[in-house]
Amino acid sequence: MELRDDQFEQVSLLVNRSVSMHSLRVQLLDHLCCHIEAQMDAGISFDSALKEAILQLSPEGLTAVEERTIFLLTFKKQLTMKKLLYFTGFLAALFTMSSMTFRTFHWPYGNVLMFFGNGFLLLSMICLLVIAIRNYSSISSSARIRSLSGAIGGMIVATGSMFKFLHWPGANILFLLGAVVLICVFLPILFFQLYKNDVAKSSEPV
Repeated sequence: MELRDDQFEQVSLLVNRSVSMHSLRVQLLDHLCCHIEAQMDAGISFDSALKEAILQLSPEGLTAVEERTIFLLTFKKQLTMKKLLYFTGFLAALFTMSSMTFRTFHWPYGNVLMFFGNGFLLLSMICLLVIAIRNYSSISSSARIRSLSGAIGGMIVATGSMFKFLHWPGANILFLLGAVVLICVFLPILFFQLYKNDVAKSSEPV
């Protein structure tokens, strides 16, 4: 049994009120209509079939379907960004430590390794900044300042170091500015939060 125009409009209005994503609206509308038509063929009234279709699809309501969908889409992007962050961070540490070893023993290519280390550091800080911006509304104000100052300070330091290697102007200013951000903003907030978390865990009953 096919739905009448007024019944289809009622289902469509309900979906449009609950869901803002157009592609998800189309899928939900098609799913609900097919389920309702099958139930009406079995002799169930339209109103009862509509309620049962929504309960089967999402007992918490249609809005919950969109929330779960957005979470899954965001989670995949966040996971990819975090993988990139860890990969570039590992390469930054690897090249930086290798550069320090090469320069200590006066081996060749120490400066080249340092340049690549700062390049990967810059990429990892960009990833960290993107993650911080995406999670801006879901984290506390102190965590926002810590994440943003760490990412921005690291980017400026890495850029200043690369400028220094290439003998471009402004290298010292950039490096100093980034160091000030890290020393005066990022590190105090980081260690204060670590201290706070440690005190909170210590005060918890065993």
